[in-house]
Amino acid sequence: LELLKWHLIYPFVLAGVLAPGCARIFSYKWLEHLGMSISTPIINAETLFSVLMAIVFLNEKINIFIVLGIISVITGLALLSYETGRENGRKITGKLNYLYIFYPLTAALFYGVSVFLRKFGLIATGSPVLGAVVTAGTSWCILTLLMMKRGQVRALINIGKNGLTYFLMGGTMTCVAWLSYFAA
Repeated sequence: LELLKWHLIYPFVLAGVLAPGCARIFSYKWLEHLGMSISTPIINAETLFSVLMAIVFLNEKINIFIVLGIISVITGLALLSYETGRENGRKITGKLNYLYIFYPLTAALFYGVSVFLRKFGLIATGSPVLGAVVTAGTSWCILTLLMMKRGQVRALINIGKNGLTYFLMGGTMTCVAWLSYFAA
């Protein structure tokens, strides 16, 4: 219980607000609009933000592989930001639509800052279990409050047996992943 002091857990609370909390909202919204093949790689650019923050604020060393990774992420983001296909019956190619990358990139920023905050919290507490519990708990509160505000809490009751099974399996895997992530 001595670790449950605000000056030790606030990085985990902030991390939970950002991600999965707010970042997941941005992620799901833009998965709906852009599809998985475009939005997922953009959201996975979170490593760019977390690496840059670790270099600047935690004085982590940079090497050629990190530089190549950063260049690869930036190049990939530039390529994905170009629209192709049809819009209102006319063919469009090479048109840069910043809106297409703004929201997924915001999610990536939130995820990246959250990773940095978790690392910062782990330096202070040394407790991966505390970090996972506080971060996930905060995120759950944020998402629950959002669902209550939108009047969607009843939707959870109507999930059904099959849906609930998938949610429980996904939650279990997420729990194992979080504990592994914090322990690493």
